[in-house]
Amino acid sequence: MTSIYTNLNAMSAARNLRAAEHIVEKAVEQISTGKRINKPEDDPFMFSSAGRLESDLTMASVSKANINDGAFVMSLYANSLETIKEMLLEAKQITMRGASGSASDADRTELKSQLDAIAVQMAEVQDRTQFNGKSVFDKSGYTIAWSGTSVETQEIKLSNTKIELGANVSAAITQERDAKQISFNNAKNALVGAIVTAINTANPTNPPVNASNFNNLTDANLRTVATANSISFSAAGVGKNYADALTALNTAQAAYNTAADGSGFIKSTGTNPSVVITANLPLDSNNQYSSESFSNLMSSIQNLIGTVVQKIGTAGVDMFTLNSVKDFIDESSLATSNLLSSFTDSDFVEASTNLARGQVLSSAAAHMLQQSQQDLRRFVDQLLS
Repeated sequence: MTSIYTNLNAMSAARNLRAAEHIVEKAVEQISTGKRINKPEDDPFMFSSAGRLESDLTMASVSKANINDGAFVMSLYANSLETIKEMLLEAKQITMRGASGSASDADRTELKSQLDAIAVQMAEVQDRTQFNGKSVFDKSGYTIAWSGTSVETQEIKLSNTKIELGANVSAAITQERDAKQISFNNAKNALVGAIVTAINTANPTNPPVNASNFNNLTDANLRTVATANSISFSAAGVGKNYADALTALNTAQAAYNTAADGSGFIKSTGTNPSVVITANLPLDSNNQYSSESFSNLMSSIQNLIGTVVQKIGTAGVDMFTLNSVKDFIDESSLATSNLLSSFTDSDFVEASTNLARGQVLSSAAAHMLQQSQQDLRRFVDQLLS
């Protein structure tokens, strides 16, 4: 019906045209973005669900990055442990040579310096093997945060990675031991000097003896020679001073050894440089390194090797855990991604069909609108004629 007040045909055609244009716009949007749902009004429930799934995938991506960092840290750690283990094996060989009865005092002094150098190298390996400015040898271990899809945030606690190469021995204990060592050396030199004087005085016609004849004597032999030359270890004098200095040194050395942790190494603090790590080889009463001290150190190093090997195994377990979690995240992420795609991805065949249908309907509606407008003009012309 045509009326001068309303053109129902035109209004219907315009409504159909808008509907067809909406179909075309939506189809073009789906084809261009590749998504079926682009804004909340497309499907409020699916849009909300897709948002949660996208959040899960983002968290999973960050988790994998954290786990990759953790795996890299553990790889650095395991490789450094292997290096330290090789150093300890070399140190054990050195102690075996020092424990041999065929080694001289000079040999053992040189071997001690080699052990000290190895101790410093092991400490440097721990200090310099770093990730993001932090040593991978950390007493508190490492915590890796992760979250799989639809899984609350979890943590992986990696083991205590620190290798304690000797306890910190206080400056007071170190200085006390060193002071008693100096006092003992002075007292021993005075005793040897008294023995030399007594022998040369009693035998003026014989070739004179000197201190080198007595410096390397054991404590027992030195006391025997001194007693034979009327030097007392109980009455006041050089003998008594020597005996008291030896007792004080043994006490200070025992306190020094007690402060160590049994690893075979000691970190002395308060010296120059501020921290010095050395092999724990106490001097004997003759101010020499004995085969027994090397033998004891060898046992301590063997125990430390066992600790390092155990940590290597633990690092392997930690790396296996990290890889297992990473595999779980990969699998759950794939499932979540597929579900998200089923929610949001466009069906290109359907979208293309809707585009073609919308274009046809739009063309037909536009034609109907044009026709209805022409009918109205003819109706008006008839009224005016």
